Amino acid sequence: MKTGAVIASLALVGAACGGDDGGNNGGGGNDETRAALIELINEEGMPEELLNCFVDTAMEVFNEADMESVLAGGDPSQAAEDAFTEKVAECGG
Repeated sequence: MKTGAVIASLALVGAACGGDDGGNNGGGGNDETRAALIELINEEGMPEELLNCFVDTAMEVFNEADMESVLAGGDPSQAAEDAFTEKVAECGG
């Protein structure tokens, strides 16, 4: 699945969520990575709380290779994508 399609799908899932300040302990957990993810995901113009939840979830579940792939316009591994999709559904409670 293309990253844009993943993000669009996740935005639809996230529309039902209210947002959350999740953890920040995953792959590439630095300010530059976070800023790059925000820029990538925020193309959809989602609310800030929801955006933060999506970014926090990505940083928690993606390892370094998955993060590099996503930031380069590719896809994470299938396992990481599945974990992200499952966990992001928790955004907002």
